[in-house]
Amino acid sequence: MPYENNDWDSLRDKIIGLGESSIQKSYYPELQKRLGELERFRALLDQSLDPIFLIEIPSGRFTDVTKSASEQLGYSYEKMLEMSLEDLVTQDEMMRIQLIFNDMVEKRESTAKKTFLSVFNTVDDDKIPVEISTSVVNFSNAIYIVMVVRDITERKKAEDALKKSELLYRTIFENTGAATLIYDKKGIISMINSEMELLSGFSQKEVEGHMNWSEFVHPEDLQRMMRYHQQRARDSNSAPSKYETRFINRKRKIINAQITVDKIPGVEEYITSVVDITEQKTQNKNLKWELEVNQALNNLYLPLVSQQTSLEDISATILSESLKLTESSIGFVGEILPYTQDMVLLSVTPSTPHNEYGKPILKLKDNGIYEGLMGHSLNIKQGFFTNNAPSHPRYIDSHGLKVEKLLSVPVMLKGELVGQISVSNSTRDYTEKDLEAILRLTHFYTMALQKVRDEKEIKNSLAEKEVLLREIHHRVKNNMQIISSLLNLQIQYEDLDETVGVLKESQGRVKSMAIIHEKLYQSSNFTNINFKEYIEKLIFDIFYSYGITTNTIESVLDIEDIHLNIDTAIPLGLIINELITNSVKYAFPKSEGTIIIKLKSLPEQMELIIADDGMGISKDIDLENSKTLGLKLVNTLVDQLEGKLKLNRDNGTEFKITFKELKYKKRI
Repeated sequence: MPYENNDWDSLRDKIIGLGESSIQKSYYPELQKRLGELERFRALLDQSLDPIFLIEIPSGRFTDVTKSASEQLGYSYEKMLEMSLEDLVTQDEMMRIQLIFNDMVEKRESTAKKTFLSVFNTVDDDKIPVEISTSVVNFSNAIYIVMVVRDITERKKAEDALKKSELLYRTIFENTGAATLIYDKKGIISMINSEMELLSGFSQKEVEGHMNWSEFVHPEDLQRMMRYHQQRARDSNSAPSKYETRFINRKRKIINAQITVDKIPGVEEYITSVVDITEQKTQNKNLKWELEVNQALNNLYLPLVSQQTSLEDISATILSESLKLTESSIGFVGEILPYTQDMVLLSVTPSTPHNEYGKPILKLKDNGIYEGLMGHSLNIKQGFFTNNAPSHPRYIDSHGLKVEKLLSVPVMLKGELVGQISVSNSTRDYTEKDLEAILRLTHFYTMALQKVRDEKEIKNSLAEKEVLLREIHHRVKNNMQIISSLLNLQIQYEDLDETVGVLKESQGRVKSMAIIHEKLYQSSNFTNINFKEYIEKLIFDIFYSYGITTNTIESVLDIEDIHLNIDTAIPLGLIINELITNSVKYAFPKSEGTIIIKLKSLPEQMELIIADDGMGISKDIDLENSKTLGLKLVNTLVDQLEGKLKLNRDNGTEFKITFKELKYKKRI
């Protein structure tokens, strides 16, 4: 058993003092050897940085301690030998340790060992976290526990700091706002956050350490993702750090995701965030679709409003845009004839022989039904699509076209079937979006059909009105000729030259207006009268009326090819009639001379000159205040034309009238 007082120096002196006389000579050297070993062992223990306690069982008192125990706890060596383990720990802790010791003693094995953590109190009542390693030893039928105690204050601080760092890291990891995972170079996931749990549908226990990131990737994207992973393992900068892929969750739902991958410095691990962009992708897809549809509608706008494009041109544009929007290779735009209700082609792809256009390709049967899959939308008066056309009950293999997929929309105008837009064999499956796009195009097709029909009605109405108006002009001309004939008849019964002159002047005025209506009756355009032809006709009639022959008074015409509306032609014709008649009657006493008529167009107005080389107009006549009916009428008519009248008496008589064409007031 150990020396109770543990006074090694006293024990050594006593053994040496006994000498060889008191101890058998054979044992004395051995005893000295053992004593030396004990001294060396004691010196070695005292050099240990970790305190060592020898505890007697069951009393629990310290029978020996090393110097480091005294130094670390602050108690003197002597004081330590008066203490027991319960002086260093709390009561609850002592009860826990006592249970550990009892368990070790019960095993009664000299090799029984146990390591656990505890907290010791120092002489200053400080708390020291310690790690205790214990073992059971036997000395001369007595049981002792050897307890090696290590101060783990620094380790505890490091562990606390690590836990704090891990807590901070975990908090950041949990609150990134995105599903996040960490995986090793083999792809095994070591950590996921709660967002990843929600996105994937798997719990942390199911994923961490058990699943590979590749299990969440769509099969069609896996090869690309594996290539990125291999590139990143060789060189983290050789693979993209951000890209899009398709993520698959527990329910096998496909999620469009944006992936961001970074290598964690110092370890062969990678951190990846996964952001669900399915809604964003859907919104972008919808926006792209809306832009494409609007562009298609814009492409239809100009042909629709243009007067130069036909219904066939518009339908060709509609078909082109329909094929483009739906990614189809076959299609047609048809019109249903109003009377037969048969449908004819206006545009078709692939193209068909030209003689096929205008021929019925879909006839309405006696039972009021259109046959085949093409007629289905017309029968139900709704758009529809099928991505397996041969299995559709209305399918009929016709026209030599192999139709696998079909989308068809009827065109309605005021509740009446007027046409159809149909496309087929898209490179993908048709969707409700495709149907909606074509339905929107049908609105433009409806407007085009409405426009054509309205134009036909307007043209028919205008044709009727033109016939009526031409007839009116014809009747006005006839009535004026009747008036002229009545005046001529009256002239034959008059003897007074003055009366005859007045009647002839009136007859001339009537004829000048009658010629206007005659020209309008013959003209295809009621807003333009060929005034050159009119003047020629008017001069001929005046000369004929007054018996002028080519051997007497000569007419010289210098008239540009000018067309005037009726509002300008009638007053100008009356002016010419008055001035020419006046020259014929008064300018040439010997019935010889020349009358000149000029009409030309100036940059901003027109100019009419009527001149003769006759005796000239009297200087006593005031042009603006003339008492004669003819000149009064001329002044009034010039004012009506908003023109100006000038008189030149230098060489015969010259009237110069400048005017602008009056704005025509439409009658229909």
